[in-house]
Amino acid sequence: MYAFSRGIGVLILCVLVGRAGAGDLNPPVGPITPTMKTLVEVEPRIAVTAVNTPGDADSVFKITSPGSYYLVGNVTGAAGKSAVEIASDNVTLDLMGFDLIGVGGAVSGVSVDADLHENIVIRNGRVRDWPGYGIGLGPNARNAVLMDLHIVNNFGGVVGGTVFARCIARGNAGGGGFFGGAQFTDCQAIQNGAVGYTASATFERCLAQSNSGTGFASSGSSTFLSCTAVGNFGAGFSCGVTSTLTDCVAAGNTSGDGIAVGDHSTVTGCVSRSNVGRGIFAGSGCVIDDCQAVGNTGDGIAVTEGNITGCTSRSNGSDGISASSRSIIQRCTALSNSGDGVQVNSGSRVVDNTCDGNGPAAATGSGVHVLGNDNRVEGNNCTNNDVGFDIAGGANLIRGNFARNNTGDPCNNYVVVAGNWFGTLTNDTTLNTDKNPHANFGPDCIP
Repeated sequence: MYAFSRGIGVLILCVLVGRAGAGDLNPPVGPITPTMKTLVEVEPRIAVTAVNTPGDADSVFKITSPGSYYLVGNVTGAAGKSAVEIASDNVTLDLMGFDLIGVGGAVSGVSVDADLHENIVIRNGRVRDWPGYGIGLGPNARNAVLMDLHIVNNFGGVVGGTVFARCIARGNAGGGGFFGGAQFTDCQAIQNGAVGYTASATFERCLAQSNSGTGFASSGSSTFLSCTAVGNFGAGFSCGVTSTLTDCVAAGNTSGDGIAVGDHSTVTGCVSRSNVGRGIFAGSGCVIDDCQAVGNTGDGIAVTEGNITGCTSRSNGSDGISASSRSIIQRCTALSNSGDGVQVNSGSRVVDNTCDGNGPAAATGSGVHVLGNDNRVEGNNCTNNDVGFDIAGGANLIRGNFARNNTGDPCNNYVVVAGNWFGTLTNDTTLNTDKNPHANFGPDCIP
């Protein structure tokens, strides 16, 4: 029985092996053709070689036709030449992780010719050591996209381009990091010899660090989301009119304001700290909301004209929060600033703010200091300042405020010149009997 079963098993195995090794007994009609893919089908792109993309007097390689191109190795420049010159629309150049390497007297890693070209993509590699710009597209490249590039140790990083993603410009000695562009995402400009970014654009999650000029310089309207400017030898952010900054950080910039925006701009949820200059400065018609300014050498937050709401300004070298005219400062906190906690000139509202410990380095620093006329000062809390409320102008309304322990002298809680509307002064003994809804609270002394 065992021998019979073994014989049947051997027979089945032989049949299966025979079927597996047999060819098609009915081949298709017609001549025999290859079944493998062609080289073009495997790699449809065009290799950058002397055969496919021969250079000329100003380029090692030159792309003259639309298509998708790729490097097959590092490319070293030559005097008077760019590594790759693009002279066509609709070109994609993939560096494939290789380097474009400059030499003395060479021009740029990638350039475009004198004609106007559009729809250019450059990606995935490193461009280094060029005497000119690492990538020099200039104004002749429209709709140019640059992705996943390291532009390192050139004279300048990139000039021209439209959209940038995950690009790094580092150590470019003279020309800065990025010059021009409309959209930057996850990019970095680090230790460049001039400005980090020079562009009026949309920036998202970008970094400008330790550049010799301003971190972000935008002469026109720009948008910044979750960007950081740290340790630059100029301002952190210098932006034009109608700009928007959200959740950004400016820290340790050594010559200029941490954040400066033009008229009709909005700054929300930002932090500006330890800058040599003002923390945040805004022009006319601006909104500053939910921001922090800490340890800057100038004013913490200053506006020409605008609304400042829900902000904190602490330990700055001048005033905590200041506004020239026609402004609203509301629900803010000003602590331990060397000058005034809050300072306004004319036509403004100062409402529901907390000011404590301001003025230690000023001749006289106040919790709230009103310089001009026609202001409303209401519902503020001022304690432990040189002076609580210093109302130096006339025709101001001061009501519903609290002042205590300002230099320990009751007469320093409210210093109000004649000609203002000042709510009845009440204290702990008259609080329960004083029914005046406009009353201010504090010790009974008004010089």
